[in-house]
Amino acid sequence: MPFDPTRNDDITQLYDAIQSSNEAMKPFNKTRVKAYEQFVGSHYGENGSKQKVPVNMIRNAAGMIRRKLIATSPKAMCVASRRDLDSEAYGFQLAIDRLIEDVGFEEVLDLWVLDALMGPSGIVKVHLDIQDSEEVEGVQVVTGKPACSNVFYDDYFLDMAARHESQIGFEGDRYFVPVDMVVGNPNYDQSAIKEMSHSEKYGAPEPGEDVQSLTIGRLGTGADYRKMFELMDVWLPYEQLLITLAVSPRGVPPLRIVEWNGPKNGLYRRLTYEKIPGSATGLAFINQLMDTHESTNQLWNKTVRQGLRQKFVTAVPGDAKETAERFLNTPDGQAAYTENSDKIREVSLGGFNQANLALFLQSKQLANYMSGNVDSVAGLSTQSKTVGQDELLQQSSSELISKMQERTYRAVSQVVKDLAWYLHSDPLASYDVKASVPGTQITLDRRWESASMQGSFEEFIVDIEPYSLQKRSPEQRQREVTAFLTQILIPAMPLLDAQGIKINMEAFIKMSARHLNMPELNDLVMYGGGQLLPEPGTERGSQQPTNTTRRYERVSKPGASQQGSEQVLSNVLLGAGQQGSQMAQLGR
Repeated sequence: MPFDPTRNDDITQLYDAIQSSNEAMKPFNKTRVKAYEQFVGSHYGENGSKQKVPVNMIRNAAGMIRRKLIATSPKAMCVASRRDLDSEAYGFQLAIDRLIEDVGFEEVLDLWVLDALMGPSGIVKVHLDIQDSEEVEGVQVVTGKPACSNVFYDDYFLDMAARHESQIGFEGDRYFVPVDMVVGNPNYDQSAIKEMSHSEKYGAPEPGEDVQSLTIGRLGTGADYRKMFELMDVWLPYEQLLITLAVSPRGVPPLRIVEWNGPKNGLYRRLTYEKIPGSATGLAFINQLMDTHESTNQLWNKTVRQGLRQKFVTAVPGDAKETAERFLNTPDGQAAYTENSDKIREVSLGGFNQANLALFLQSKQLANYMSGNVDSVAGLSTQSKTVGQDELLQQSSSELISKMQERTYRAVSQVVKDLAWYLHSDPLASYDVKASVPGTQITLDRRWESASMQGSFEEFIVDIEPYSLQKRSPEQRQREVTAFLTQILIPAMPLLDAQGIKINMEAFIKMSARHLNMPELNDLVMYGGGQLLPEPGTERGSQQPTNTTRRYERVSKPGASQQGSEQVLSNVLLGAGQQGSQMAQLGR
């Protein structure tokens, strides 16, 4: 018998399934909350880490890898399947970019990726924020704005019995809504609302229950200034239904039942970096770093405590008491008479254990290794003896997160497609956009309207611009332009000249001044009507020979990589002998 949302037995069974999955998800969320406790450290609210976290490997890894995955908001790319729709595709693309900006997707994306690193999955909800209904050409149309919001793992649930994402029978999220936005709202069943009870939105959760508990440790009941209902949206993929239920009390009939006609695969988009066979729940990236992070901080805290306990005392035999008192009462730099100073000596008590410090350094290196050599990825320090080896390490480290970048790209692309679908489907949607004239720097103001757009949504291929998630600084752009000029254009000048192509050095200097934020560079040269770089050997008055000889001498020297220095220091602490060149490495 198919599922019927109007039948009480079916709704009760759905409640039971959701409750069962919530219980199964608690261990995963508990691990996630623990990761956030370490992420925020011991100086964030009352429920942060109970132990000091001076070497925060989790925050370091999550921050650096997140920067590599997403650095800025994506740019849409729209291509028409028919040539006569190219103009429509370009206008649609500009409107999608405006929508991405309006929904605040850059901030949503940042939290989405962070939660995907810290927990099994990051979740984003793409939906229509219903505001009203209007009559369009004799048809009553529900109007609203496309919305994109984070759904944190604390409030999310899915069918934990599913062995694959394609087998998920339900998923949804819990949220709070003011009572006055539900009562009297024609979109909700008012008879069901009468059976509901109010909820405390800011009721203090138990420590470790969810991430919010890290923040509102002292915020108790009564903090709401408005009465709230706690609702949950439930997406049923097989039935293609979206149901809104009350979280409590159980058994309340659905407040809303919507036959789904939105984007394919519903309204929830999951970002999972490590999938587990036979499970719809992913593995958090931070999980593999947690043990080494904790041991590293425990060792460092122990070493610091040992160092703080260290003290120096003066040992005095009984027959030298008067001499010791004379020493204690003598000001610094003054002389004191003594006959038996050789009996007085300074004694050191306590102090850190060198083996523990060496183990800390090794644990720190292991944590860096387990996070995908994040120091190399972020360029925080040299990892090898030569620049070439460092470049190879960076490439290898980038390969470790390339899979994560691909998953991020696909997930972001899907969200942009969903937003584009809502934009195209709204007959009242419109945007003021600026269209560029091809081949010029001229932009024209243009009004884009969905109602006047030609072509169905399926006739447009919506994606995001490759590499638009990565942000390049002006200095990076300058290095790339300089490398292109010196390594490609200048060596190829004879071939370029034969084809009538010249290099515009005036444009290069102005571009460099802009990228480097040094307008005074333009004052160093005098432009003569756009002088072009002459062909090598034809410079007027040049005293330099056309052909030159260069000699490259390769000298092998020990480098000063961070790992190498820490390894040498660990060996010294453990009492191992080191060569002179290795000891010199510590000072580099």
